[in-house]
Amino acid sequence: SQVTWRVFFFFVVTYFFILAGFFLYKKSFSKTLLHSLSHIALPAFFFTLFAWIFSDWIFHQSSFLFCLKNSFSVVIPMCKSLIHLSPGADLANHLWFVFSYLFLILLIPLTRQICFHPKLRRLALVVGFLLILCHEFSLFYRNMSFQKYDLILTYYAYPVYFALCGYAIYQYLPQIKNNFRLRLLCPLLGIGLETIRCILQYRALCLNPTNNFYMGWNTSFSLIITICVILFVLSFDVSDGWLAKVALLGPYTFGIYLLHIPVLCFLQHHSILPIFNSWFPLAAQMSFIQQFLYISIVTLVIFGISLAFT
Repeated sequence: SQVTWRVFFFFVVTYFFILAGFFLYKKSFSKTLLHSLSHIALPAFFFTLFAWIFSDWIFHQSSFLFCLKNSFSVVIPMCKSLIHLSPGADLANHLWFVFSYLFLILLIPLTRQICFHPKLRRLALVVGFLLILCHEFSLFYRNMSFQKYDLILTYYAYPVYFALCGYAIYQYLPQIKNNFRLRLLCPLLGIGLETIRCILQYRALCLNPTNNFYMGWNTSFSLIITICVILFVLSFDVSDGWLAKVALLGPYTFGIYLLHIPVLCFLQHHSILPIFNSWFPLAAQMSFIQQFLYISIVTLVIFGISLAFT
């Protein structure tokens, strides 16, 4: 079930940072920064503060008044955790993603210089991919030379590199549209790599149930497969009307992202989520299709409830 989940649903982080590169440099740095601070940073900060103060009350471990009285005592620990891109509270752990994106915004003056110079951009793409491979080999062979930089690489370097890949793709958008070769080669390469990745991951899990080395969003497998999917989709001439319909969800997506983990925790804590388990056998007995359907249904339920509150 762990493999099924990550095969179909764990690429969202990779997609996000690559697609962010499509739009980062369309506006001035000051406008992008102000918009990010007012529409992303402040809501994320107050949501994190709420999670730190009232998590115990939400899970019925403490009273509302008790949490409120102790609210000032959590501010300093929360700020320390945010510095390390770790919101800390269970309801806000997913917000590392947001603060990593804000760091990407702060680097726009530097990354703009790299992106706008083709030779420098190509050099950065090659060096960055080699760095990813070196990091992967380091993790696989338990070499400590890179492991001490895991936090920096995962939360800082990879988002910047993935956004750089996105910007590079965007520059070739006219050549990508209606490109029959890409339409044919990208699915073949993506499916081939995904098959290899799943086989390697399955073998790794058989040896060690906690080893999800191949499934990470920040691996070379995830990067290449995600790029294949993006190139495949962009190779079609999608109508503006269809894109406009998809864009209607845009104003709600950040609110959904903020709330989906609290909604999931609420469903689990109040024994609502196990209702879906009665529709399916145990995870170990599920077929591949059953696992996919189970995960899809739960995801849509969480999405719908989160959307209703945004």
